[in-house]
Amino acid sequence: LDIWLGILGLTRQDIIIDNIVKCFTNNNRSPVPCEVYFCRDRFLPSVFGLYQPAVVFILGQCACQGIFDRNFSVTTNLGRIFNYKFYGRNIHLIPLYHPGYCLRNPSSKQKMEVILQNLKDFVESKVVHV
Repeated sequence: LDIWLGILGLTRQDIIIDNIVKCFTNNNRSPVPCEVYFCRDRFLPSVFGLYQPAVVFILGQCACQGIFDRNFSVTTNLGRIFNYKFYGRNIHLIPLYHPGYCLRNPSSKQKMEVILQNLKDFVESKVVHV
């Protein structure tokens, strides 16, 4: 994650890290859709309202399906910028691989670095550094 942030010209002080599902699942299993939707509907509005992000990177298949749609494919939409209207404010949602996925699939690491390099100017134009 720190390497990805470096490519974008960001540090951990510039970002907020949050999970779509707020509780741990048994045996570290992937959350089922009803768990994802419950947490999304209950917590996401307050997180977006509190932090008012300009750009949100959505990391991994589970988070992307929770935000977009059950049939959403990270691979198909990797690095694509989606515009989301939240209480009159524009938020740019960008699906990316989860860092853990890249650790398990080294070929995806290089692909991510290219995508992040392509997103760098866009992110720099939207993010206020702390």
